[in-house]
Amino acid sequence: MEILYNLYENCKVYYRMGSSGTNLVDSRYYIIRFGPYSKASPTDPNINVDHYKKVLIICNRKDKRLCDNLKNDLEKGLPNNLIFKPFNEIFGTKLDFQVVEYDSDRYDEEKIMKVYEDEYEPRTFPLVITPKLAKSQIDSIYYRVKASFLDSGLEERATPTQIVTVDLLKQRDENKNTNYSWSLLPIAVQMFTKMGGIPYALKQSCINIGSEFNVHFIGLGLTSDPRNKLKRVGFVTIFNDNGSLSYMDSNILEDNKTESYGRIIYNAINRIVNLSNTNKSSNYNILVVHYSGKSLSKDDDQLIRNAIQIALSKKRNIEVYVAKVSKSNIFLIDTDSKTTDKQGSLTYHPRIGIVLKLKDNLYLMNMGGAITDRKINLPTGGFPSTLLISIHKELSSGESLDDDDLVKSVFIMSRVSYSNLSNPVLSEPITIKYSRSIAYLTLRLSYLNEKIELPEHIKKVMWFI
Repeated sequence: MEILYNLYENCKVYYRMGSSGTNLVDSRYYIIRFGPYSKASPTDPNINVDHYKKVLIICNRKDKRLCDNLKNDLEKGLPNNLIFKPFNEIFGTKLDFQVVEYDSDRYDEEKIMKVYEDEYEPRTFPLVITPKLAKSQIDSIYYRVKASFLDSGLEERATPTQIVTVDLLKQRDENKNTNYSWSLLPIAVQMFTKMGGIPYALKQSCINIGSEFNVHFIGLGLTSDPRNKLKRVGFVTIFNDNGSLSYMDSNILEDNKTESYGRIIYNAINRIVNLSNTNKSSNYNILVVHYSGKSLSKDDDQLIRNAIQIALSKKRNIEVYVAKVSKSNIFLIDTDSKTTDKQGSLTYHPRIGIVLKLKDNLYLMNMGGAITDRKINLPTGGFPSTLLISIHKELSSGESLDDDDLVKSVFIMSRVSYSNLSNPVLSEPITIKYSRSIAYLTLRLSYLNEKIELPEHIKKVMWFI
């Protein structure tokens, strides 16, 4: 089977400087050396990292010493400042860091919230210490804590949360701190992003679209409630062409699920398109839609397609391009590869970004493996992984983009990572990667309050990472 192209080689995705023209490929070096792209939200001037005054580190009393160490490292950085410098030095902030504790024989979200409320001051960001997480379980303390902060009683107090595990902190305490040290920068980047900042922005150099277009990357997906399979959450994420979040929304779908989801998509898109048209001279928009094929039944797949048609049927001056993106169980090897493991044995791992055409409108993209023929890199933490990309012509309208551009869009949005900054690409594009997290947090909120609606300021930041 013939390789169409190698996107890692032929579709360079750079991180764009906020104040200069320097282009960098390595996000870790970018953020350590040059600082963040922007401290303000691209869609709301009222959302700005500089509005925050304090980070409140909340922990169980038995973990107090570990948390004091974390506070010290966030304030002062590590001896090797190429790994992590002080938080305020990296991001140009003036945040105070404070450790507060609660006394309990277990990790308790109610006591965590009580401490937060007792210590609350406007623009306080919570960093909560919990045991090792089970993100696959909706009843995990990870989701319970995050949902509690999103439903904190008063809308202005609703806030995203950063979770750090006791297990990670213990690695530092036991001088087995390799993972701990390399985790500090991703933790800091996630905190900065949830406060509304843009740590780095992409420079799109491999999809040639004229400046007369406003380009938006959109993620869609459905997830069932594990407690009730008939109950579904639909979400929409909208990203600017530089990889920064514009807006997102999620909700439990009503009885008429197709119309309910179509309405969610329409309202989100309408909001962003109107804002984009106000801020730019052009009023012509290109929407590149990625919808998640993860665990979709045939009926759910059709529901998404119908919802897209409902959402876009009334819009004008819009070109729409739709691709279904699914993780694949196809495993690639490259018999010509010269890559080796640490012991010097050949791995036969294929290059990151290799694209194969399986048939018309269906493509396979390799998301993990080797960067070059001389050096092995396993960004997904194991063997190479692949994505199936299915182009839906029947849902698309317009002539500005072709199949190659849609395939490239998946790769481009896989370069936006807030979790592991050493990875060249994510295993999925950021548009759909957090579908389960969004769904489970939306469901946990509904368990707390059936009528809960995320405040607008939350919908404009990456609260779900």
